[in-house]
Amino acid sequence: MKKSKLLIIISICLFNICVKAQDELPTIVSHEVMVTNKNGTICYNNGEKTDLTIPYGTTLSVYYDIVGSYIYVSNDKYSCSVKYVDVSSKTQEFNLTNEGVKEITPTKAIILVKGGLNLRKGPSVTFSKKITVPQYTVVTLTHQAGTYWYYTEYNGVYGWVTSMNNYIGVEDNKVLYFYEDVNIYNQSNNIIGKIPSNTEITNYLIVSGRYYVIYNGIKGYVNNMLYKTDGVGKIKLIKDLEITDENQKPLRRITANQELEYNMQKENNSFYFPEKGVYVHLDNDSFEYIKKVPLKIKKSGYLQEGLFGEEKQTIEENKEEIIEENNELQEGVVDESHSNLRDVIIIILLSLIFMALTILVIIKLVSVKKMSNEQQK
Repeated sequence: MKKSKLLIIISICLFNICVKAQDELPTIVSHEVMVTNKNGTICYNNGEKTDLTIPYGTTLSVYYDIVGSYIYVSNDKYSCSVKYVDVSSKTQEFNLTNEGVKEITPTKAIILVKGGLNLRKGPSVTFSKKITVPQYTVVTLTHQAGTYWYYTEYNGVYGWVTSMNNYIGVEDNKVLYFYEDVNIYNQSNNIIGKIPSNTEITNYLIVSGRYYVIYNGIKGYVNNMLYKTDGVGKIKLIKDLEITDENQKPLRRITANQELEYNMQKENNSFYFPEKGVYVHLDNDSFEYIKKVPLKIKKSGYLQEGLFGEEKQTIEENKEEIIEENNELQEGVVDESHSNLRDVIIIILLSLIFMALTILVIIKLVSVKKMSNEQQK
């Protein structure tokens, strides 16, 4: 009975890991591919090569892009990750009326990846490439399919590009305000500079949820930011507000029913109160607006000239070099993500083994004590 319970616990934990991992996969519009590698394609499980090879000519369904050079495929017999270069979409062209494609507000974006970005026939790496869009080219995104794929045009050619791996930056035209010193990071997450507190930034792009900025000639990524607001807004606290430091150590408390003025706000209910000299995040049920200030929009035309006012650059590289360089960048990201998942699984399994051994020791001790008591009787 105890063994059965232990197995159930392990199964539940492993199931939760699998579900969590799958939820984090970027979705794409479902479509069919065929294995085009004459030697077949090898199945990978969490980044590890398996002994299973899917034969040439097999038809598979694709639902997810794994971050990097892999895709997740399945049919009645197989369910695993494979290298996308081993397969090809069975659909030659992808129609905008297909299910899963949605029209978006036309949005300017700039190609950031060195070597340019492939414009493909459909929203997946399994579709063939039409043309390469050079680095620093400004394009307009009009449709979206799945998590990271966008429809656009370059030199009269229409197709799909991916914003995965920080390949695309999107224009925002708002003013960023930094309430404290903030580090600037490069793509490898190494610190390359710092933006001091009380600084406004207008030259930036939104890149995969982060902000790519230029400050004093330094270009890189920042995480913490506010949108500068036009004027002063006011809220009323419904609950007491606990002010803590960065280590969650309580500093002071602001009691409920106070009216507080703010002059900066993030879109997720984060405010800066100049009178109190604090920046805090508030839950929806802890405050109410008395005067809500819209986020200030500052027009900027720097994208028309290229990245942050630079002249557009043309890339003279052959197709093989571009694909090889992009793939190397992708491989680094997928190896890291798979490594993290493996580490989590190993930690949980070791914890479960430790728990099982502890239970067995306790059972053994109870049994020994019971035998000892019986002998004494």
